[in-house]
Formats: sequence, structure tokens, C-alpha cells
Amino acid sequence: MKILIVEDHPELAVLVSRHLARNGHVIDHAATASQAETLLQLSQYEMLILDLGLPDVDGLSLLRRLRQKQLLTDSFCLILSARDAIEDRVSGLDAGADDYLVKPFDIAELEARIKALSRRPKQVDITQPALGNMWLDMSSHVLHAEDHAIGLARRELVMLALLMRQPHHIFSKQALESQLYSWDEESSANAIEALISRVRRKMREVGTNCRIETAHGLGYRLILNSSQYNAPES
Repeated sequence: MKILIVEDHPELAVLVSRHLARNGHVIDHAATASQAETLLQLSQYEMLILDLGLPDVDGLSLLRRLRQKQLLTDSFCLILSARDAIEDRVSGLDAGADDYLVKPFDIAELEARIKALSRRPKQVDITQPALGNMWLDMSSHVLHAEDHAIGLARRELVMLALLMRQPHHIFSKQALESQLYSWDEESSANAIEALISRVRRKMREVGTNCRIETAHGLGYRLILNSSQYNAPES
């Protein structure tokens, strides 16, 4: 899951970021509301973890603005705050938060709340992506094609799921990088090409009737093999 943490306390931000990253999440961090809004305009996140006591704008005001601008259309918001009164929690939920956790908190409870939100069917796509004769088991990180199966690394799984959920759509290299790497995480110049190569090899190994096509100068798209489907050019 790609998560944006908006927290101005540096030690807490590092603690939460490291823990969630160890559990397989891709993490970006913003210390101010303005930084958070910039990141949300540049990349899509599945979850926003939001502190209310930000130095430039109150967290509730930021949340309302993000919802109004539809920058959190497909994202959950979990508030972390020392404000523990019932009216504070109600205000947070009314502003558009999906959950509210009071500081201080146990990191294990935070992870449990994230998992619980990710299981909500109305906002998170929990379907198993499928195209042609192949489908993905998102929970076990396995690619299936008829009677064959092969395991996928986390980034392989995320990238293939993106392509499968929008078949024939061309994803630029930059668009893929924004979903696979955190904002301050360095990737090699050919990281996406290497990832595409590994996924193509695994697709061949299980005998899928789909392929990842390179649209030169534009990016990549997933299509059915030419014997199955004549893909459009755009």
C-alpha cells in the first residue's frame, strides 16, 4: 500500500515510516499541509495518515480541502492526534476521515487499523485483477494462468495489478515510478525496464495469453496476444 504520512514531529514520523516500510508499504512523508497537498497532486496514495497539529494549516482544514478538491477520491484517511475529546473525533470523521487514533498509540494498533481499512470493500478495490487466462491473488502475491502459478515480488505485483486493472491503457515510466517508489526513494535509471523484464519472464513461464507491450516513447500497456485481440494504438 502506498501511504502518505503528514506529521510535523520528526521522530514520530521516522518511527512510523520505518515500521510501515518494513511491513511492505511504500511511504512518503510531509511535515506541513502545503507539502502534503503538493505530493497528493503529484502522486496517488491509497492512504493518508494525518496529524491535526500541523505548523501551517490545521489538519481538519487540510482534510476538508483535499476532499473538496477530490485529491483523496480513492484514498483512506486515518487521523493521528493528541486531541482525545469525543467532539474532536466526531469533527475528524465529519471532515472526511475514515478512522481516528489518539496519541500516544501502540504501533501495532496503527498497523491493525491500516489493515482493517484496507479490507473495506466500498473504497478499496479488493477484487482479484484478471485478464485473458491470468489472474492475480493479491493476498498471496501469486500470478495464476489456468493451472500454473508463480510468485511475485511486491513491486512486480503492484505494477502488474495496475496494468491489469486498465488493460490497453499506456502507463508512462514516470506514472509507474510514482506508484512503485516513495517520493524520496531513489531508483536506478533502468529500474522500471528491469521490473518489466522480470514480469514478462514470469508471465511467459506460466503461459499467459497476454503480454506487456512497449509503446516506444510513451510507456507500457498490457494487452491480449494478437491472436486473441487486436489492441488499439491508444
